Amino acid sequence: PAAEGNESYRRGEYEKAVNQYGEALVDDPDSPRLNFNMGNAHYKLGNLEEAHRCVGIAADLGAVALDLQVAADWRQGQPVRVGQFEGVD
Repeated sequence: PAAEGNESYRRGEYEKAVNQYGEALVDDPDSPRLNFNMGNAHYKLGNLEEAHRCVGIAADLGAVALDLQVAADWRQGQPVRVGQFEGVD
């Protein structure tokens, strides 16, 4: 489901991506990457509160390979420019 979620995200099918990332998170709830990607998809759908929650989880999980400044900005309630988030493989 994670790879399918990435593909859906790339095609702009963000609702589908959210569902697929959700399925992947059932098996790997502590994945910073999956939580970050879920946040990206929610962001694209305009679900800013849920995007903020997911990116915060990714940061809490030690998302070392992710853009931690973006995650930190989200956690502090700072706006993120459109296009600053992109799906992570």
